[in-house]
Amino acid sequence: MNRATRWGARGAAVAGLLGAVAGLIVGLFVHPATAWFAAFELGLPAAILGALVGCAAGAVVTAFGRTDLEAPPPR
Repeated sequence: MNRATRWGARGAAVAGLLGAVAGLIVGLFVHPATAWFAAFELGLPAAILGALVGCAAGAVVTAFGRTDLEAPPPR
């Protein structure tokens, strides 16, 4: 995978997880019977936004040739 795709996948995973946890917490306080839907309702848009921001960041880093932001290769 190229850098933009990797960063997009990481952004989607992190933002989606945070959005789902936030949705679950809000859902448990508002109406516990539908808390699972609140997690989905906040987690999915957060994952989409995280993927877009991650792809954009990876593309910018690739365009400017900044390779020092990633871990060095193993020896």
